[in-house]
Amino acid sequence: MQIKYLMDENLPPIYQIQLRRKEPDLVVWAIGDPNTPPKGTLDPDILI
Repeated sequence: MQIKYLMDENLPPIYQIQLRRKEPDLVVWAIGDPNTPPKGTLDPDILI
C-alpha cells in the first residue's frame, strides 16, 4: 500500500517540492491543489 501525504496549506510549498524531488515515487498533495480540499477548509472537515 502506498502512503499518500496531504500537506497543510500553511507549510511553505518548498516542502512539497523537496519531498517530490528527493522521493519521486511519493504522493504529496497540498491543501488547495487540484482534487484536494480548498484552502481555508477547517481541519475537522479535512479529517472527515
